[in-house]
Amino acid sequence: MQEKKAAQPVAIAAGILFILMELDQIYSFVRSLGFGFISFSYYLRLVLVIVGLGVIAVALVARQKNIVLGIGFGFLAISALFSLSASLWAIALYSLFRFITYSLAAFLSVVYLTEFAPRIREKTRMFWFLPVICLGVGYVFYFIYLGKYSGMGFSGINTVTLFLSLLAQIVGLLLALYWAVNTETVSNNYGGQYAGSNASAGAGNSAYCGLFVHVLLLLFTFGIWLLVWIYRMTDFTNKVEMDGEGDRNPTTKLLLCMFIPFYQLYWTYKTAQRIDRMANRCSIPSDISTLCLVLEIFVPIVPPIIMQDKVNTIVNSSAF
Repeated sequence: MQEKKAAQPVAIAAGILFILMELDQIYSFVRSLGFGFISFSYYLRLVLVIVGLGVIAVALVARQKNIVLGIGFGFLAISALFSLSASLWAIALYSLFRFITYSLAAFLSVVYLTEFAPRIREKTRMFWFLPVICLGVGYVFYFIYLGKYSGMGFSGINTVTLFLSLLAQIVGLLLALYWAVNTETVSNNYGGQYAGSNASAGAGNSAYCGLFVHVLLLLFTFGIWLLVWIYRMTDFTNKVEMDGEGDRNPTTKLLLCMFIPFYQLYWTYKTAQRIDRMANRCSIPSDISTLCLVLEIFVPIVPPIIMQDKVNTIVNSSAF
């Protein structure tokens, strides 16, 4: 991936806005703890929003050109599902448009920042701003709810706070998608739009796993696929030598991850380092080790996705 120079400050600005949004949501979450009984779905929705905003902020500030941004938008889309069954039609429609907004944003992020669907990039380029429009339409219904049902009205500090929050969300989303769309694949360097022969060769490698299938296996095999994947990644990354380290025994590393508390944090960091070195030797920009370590602590399902995405790029590169 290469990034247009004009898009670099855009990513930082968007990241700062999403950090501010996350702090606001954390404040709301802390306040809600003092309100007595709150439904479990409300807490879960807030947690998903906080996690999603945090993942998006990390992806933007670090300018991570991989699936991380799409995962963050995915968390926000899932959080909107919890309000779709609201009894008030205005809130239900508001939640529906938020779900559409962040689902589209996740899709566009994956299309432009990964090799998941390279053939449809140009076809979707002219529609990259659609999620922003959907978010604006959703807020129309939210304002209807405030004016008609909540009794809150449109006066005082609440109105100022509301509009500042709305502005941050719209501008942040707009900047994030602009950055994603203006981060382009470099086909000459490492097969960003690789030939069919390379793709076929990659699919035949034991380390290769289609990202969609990988995510489904992580979600629905109750941890079994994760153990298989740890074994495969340990074996695959033995192809590169690290200073002071020899080959790692896949069986030993798997057992350590299974039975030694927190060992998987160490394994994730060291394996991501090896993936970075393999990528750099193939002229693929990669610096995922620190990011994967941090996400392994807070959102452990994300690092295996980031690492597999990078491995797929390495396997499909002409230099591999």
